[in-house]
Order: sequence, then structure tokens, then C-alpha cells
Amino acid sequence: MARNRKMRRIVVDGRTFLWTTTHRHSKLPGECAEVFTAFLEEHKRSPLRIVFDERDGLCAGYPQAGLVWIPGPQTAAGTPSPRTAELDLNLPSTAETLIRHALRRGWTPSVIEKPYELNDGKDLVLRCDRDGPV
Repeated sequence: MARNRKMRRIVVDGRTFLWTTTHRHSKLPGECAEVFTAFLEEHKRSPLRIVFDERDGLCAGYPQAGLVWIPGPQTAAGTPSPRTAELDLNLPSTAETLIRHALRRGWTPSVIEKPYELNDGKDLVLRCDRDGPV
């Protein structure tokens, strides 16, 4: 899927948010991350950032931009088994779920003008895959 770098609109509980995903590279191999960013319209100074980092045992963004997953254990032949869990950050339903999760965790974009970052991407992948919306 081609990545649309434009901000996308979504309405959550009657409020309009803008969101996007980006891929972040590190100088070290195996240390990339997918980053979900959202902000309440007209409140760009208080973005939400959720980091899905490969250093946490996730696979992020390759070969499909915006997709994060937890690989399954390797088989005896050394090939990976099916993925344990995955989350597609390109989907509006995922954006809504992540925004609602951050609001419940204390993100107040219309009150506090500073970035709100969550680094629990692996936990969110597991919870979304297992339970549906977090």
C-alpha cells in the first residue's frame, strides 16, 4: 500500500482530528519505528505520538508501510511462523481506536499545549489484536 503522507481527517466523539503515520529510521539496523501522529484540529501544538519501535520486538513498516506486527516464533527449519499479532496504522478504525486510547490515558489536546507521546506500541498491538479496540 502506498503511503499517503497527507494528514487525514477523522471525527471522534464529535471532534475533528487530523492523523498520519510515518516511518522512522535509525542508524542501526533493526531499529526502525512506525509513528502514529494525531492532533485535534486547530491544536497542532499538542500532538499525540504513539511509537511502534522495532527495539520492542515489533516489526515495523516493511514490506508494508504503516503495518506493525509481532512475529511468531521460528520453526525448527528457521522460518518464522505466522504473525502473533498485527495492527494496520493506515486504517481509520485504527486511528479512532488509538485516539480514544490516548484520550482515556490523559491526552488533553485542547488544554495542554505540549506533545503527548506513548511508547507502548507493542502492548497496543497485542491488545488490539486480541480484544479489538483498546
